Amino acid sequence: MVTPYLNFYVTTFVDENTFQTDEAYSEAKYPDGIPTPVSSSVLTGYKSGNVDQQLNYFAGSQYISSLGDLSLKYLNEIHFPNASRLLDITLGSDAPEYFNAETLNPLELYTEVNVDGTVKPGHEKSLLQKINLNHMRGLNTYLDVRSPHKLEEFRALDTSLRYALFADGAPLNTVHLPATVTRLVFTQNKELTKLLTSEPVVADMVDGTLVYRPHESYEGLFVDGVTNYTDAMAGTGSLITELSFEGDALGYGSYTILKNVVARKNGTGRENRLSIRMADVNWTPYVQVEYGESKLSGETYYYLTDHSTYEPYNHADEYWYEDTLNGKVYTYDSSMDESTITDLSLFQLFYDDKNNTPSNEINQYTNNIESMLNQQTYPTISGEVYISNANGAAIKESDLTDKYGVAFPNLKIRVANVDPAYIAKFVQVLPSGKEDEIDIIRYPHEAG
Repeated sequence: MVTPYLNFYVTTFVDENTFQTDEAYSEAKYPDGIPTPVSSSVLTGYKSGNVDQQLNYFAGSQYISSLGDLSLKYLNEIHFPNASRLLDITLGSDAPEYFNAETLNPLELYTEVNVDGTVKPGHEKSLLQKINLNHMRGLNTYLDVRSPHKLEEFRALDTSLRYALFADGAPLNTVHLPATVTRLVFTQNKELTKLLTSEPVVADMVDGTLVYRPHESYEGLFVDGVTNYTDAMAGTGSLITELSFEGDALGYGSYTILKNVVARKNGTGRENRLSIRMADVNWTPYVQVEYGESKLSGETYYYLTDHSTYEPYNHADEYWYEDTLNGKVYTYDSSMDESTITDLSLFQLFYDDKNNTPSNEINQYTNNIESMLNQQTYPTISGEVYISNANGAAIKESDLTDKYGVAFPNLKIRVANVDPAYIAKFVQVLPSGKEDEIDIIRYPHEAG
């Protein structure tokens, strides 16, 4: 079913036969789109020479918003360079046991690009909201879908997709990727908030009828072999060579992905190096109270001590604005599972990798996948992390500052159980006749 954009006619050619609607599109009369024959194995916007396949041509493809479900057409070629108003692309199917071995390589989302790689005006698919490529097993390339900055859903399970590049800030809420992906790159995709730990099922056969599940049941990020990781997969190897999350909206989910990819990692050397860039992570249940917010009765607040721990906030009201100005007051989000991170073992792994690798060799983890042979770096991790080690060994505060603070200077590390360091305070003492002397007094900091 082809749905035109607004009230336009639909004209399609099947080989040399022409079909045209008798009237402008009426949503009331055709709520599911105007019935238009699309039965060929080649879908295109222009005519070519004599070919063996049946061809469909659409005049005015720039005014089509949907081509409907094309999965059962088993297309082996598709061109829609001018279809700039498409809202969805459905070439794959969610039906159980669906199989499509046709090779659409590369899938021609864009067929006209400039020398610098940008899409020529008029060829963008900037309105695209959904792309379904499930079970297209011949798909073994990468896809650049950065032009659809309104993309909400991208699904490509049971394919051999290498990776997909998404638009910065795209409102993605559903991304399903196969085990063949080599890169996971998300930038400011704030709507991607759920992590799916089992393979999502979109459709079931019930008494011979295909029944679709509600979107809420499969909404979220699923990466086969990563988000559904089990201990049995440890050391089995992973194809992923680059992890990049910026403006994290997954909370602890991005930490889980990082930990799982590292756990699957197998081997050393350039071909196994993992580039890690996790910017503005939010791996903590503690939420900072912004300066200017009023103190609410009945709300429980916490104070960030000078030793990177939290304690119940019990300061007098007169200190509220000063404390919030200094970023010392927090609330607690009980929906966040703080038990996700109970120690610094992952950070220690990165620290040891950087510092124990000979200078003439390649360390396994870096922040730049294009690093020179002898260049060694720590992964880039910034934001805030809380170590829930209340029932574990205390973490030395000196390690937080002198070790991890040096390795990850833009990461704020808070802990539940700390072995506090002594704080040096310089106090000027002015006894009679010795006004110029300075004594140093060292004592444990008293919170508050």
